[in-house]
Amino acid sequence: MRVVKLVANVTDACTAALFLIDDKKGDILRLRTFQSLCASVIADAGFPIGAGLVGWVAKTGKSTQTSHFKGDSSTLGYYGQDEDIKSFAASPLFDGDRVMGVLCVDSKKSYVFTDKMGKILDEFAETLVGIITNGRRRIRLNVEAVALQDLADIINRLTACETVSELSQTLRLAVQSAIQHDHLALALKSHDGESFHMIGTQEGMSAQPLPLNHYRLGWAIQHCRPINISYEDGVKAFPGSGLAWRSFIAAPMISHQHAVGAIGLISKKSRAFRQSDYKALQILAAACSSAFTSLYLHNKSKKAIYHDAITNMPTHRFLLEKRGSFTGPGAVLAVNILRFEKVNSKLGHDGGDEVLAEIARRIKSAVGPAGLACRYYGDKYIAFLDACEADGAVEIMESITHAVETEPYLIKGVRFNMQVSIGAALSPNDGKDTEELIAKANIAAQAAREQGGGKLSFFGSAPLSAAFKLRSLER
Repeated sequence: MRVVKLVANVTDACTAALFLIDDKKGDILRLRTFQSLCASVIADAGFPIGAGLVGWVAKTGKSTQTSHFKGDSSTLGYYGQDEDIKSFAASPLFDGDRVMGVLCVDSKKSYVFTDKMGKILDEFAETLVGIITNGRRRIRLNVEAVALQDLADIINRLTACETVSELSQTLRLAVQSAIQHDHLALALKSHDGESFHMIGTQEGMSAQPLPLNHYRLGWAIQHCRPINISYEDGVKAFPGSGLAWRSFIAAPMISHQHAVGAIGLISKKSRAFRQSDYKALQILAAACSSAFTSLYLHNKSKKAIYHDAITNMPTHRFLLEKRGSFTGPGAVLAVNILRFEKVNSKLGHDGGDEVLAEIARRIKSAVGPAGLACRYYGDKYIAFLDACEADGAVEIMESITHAVETEPYLIKGVRFNMQVSIGAALSPNDGKDTEELIAKANIAAQAAREQGGGKLSFFGSAPLSAAFKLRSLER
């Protein structure tokens, strides 16, 4: 499922997995889909509700986050061997008051899933419920509507759309061949969630507000119910439909038990729509609901991937997307905050986020116009420096160290100091590929960290001026 892949990307997980309760055996959780960097995931994993962390979430209906998982990861129930998992988070999926499954993510890095990431995972779980229930409804209706043999292809085309405009035009062309009609209307909820607007699906038709109380299409949205009626004198189907119609069918698009839009069809013929047409439109409405939800999640996940909300920094993925390699001299700096786990222990995750934001502000100020500072993950940052040789990289590294370490931090009435270890990789000496340079800079930062205290280090044997020697910056 594409949404689970989005979950893995947004959370930077090693594995993202969706478990659903077996319909035939109500006490068993089954792995339905997953996205993983590991080869040992058991594709057909299944275990009783209550077993392991995933089973506990299904049994209690409570979300969980484990920042430092210490057990054998095979105890999670979906790995065939220990994968050295260090962080885990899971959210239940509710169908009304009943748990229908669990969405979980894990990582080989400690302290990855913050409280805010847990909330994002809860939102994904809630959205998946709508997609799954709409999918199940679509399947049931498809079985009943035996004459709708081409619906599967139409739904595939709808779910492959990447923009609202593309989806509306695909819907118009698809319905044209599946259900005979004279005019199609598509209404969607606005971004502010306060009103509905018509989407231009016909040539010459522009977007316009849909007053719910004055049109039959609005009635379908208000009551979350499909409509199949013949002409009623003085009643309008939707804006622009006029009074010349003789038959009208409409189906709301439902997400989380609320209407997010509706599809309507009119015909100038009396009793133009068959029961199979009525059923087909409901199936298409369900498919459109899932497609619009996926588009919303896709756009939201892209924002989350490229922008870090805690530090108001771009992420390193933003740079990888915009520029995959250096074209000349440059440097990548990996900035590691030392002993940050003590900050979380003393101040909690909210206080830790404040510290991360303040450190980000200092790093951005230290880098200045020489490059771009980014959030990597956890307590790590990355700086990209263009047209920078080794000596210039040293100056920026010292500037970052001074900015982060010199002034104390005052958070929630607690005053303390922080230290950093910084590693650097140079282009073209260490390569030109940006992702490769990030990896090498992190290796250098880890080497500096292992020397104790605040250290600077270069990857490999980069040529340095006589003025620079690897040295301790301990205070």
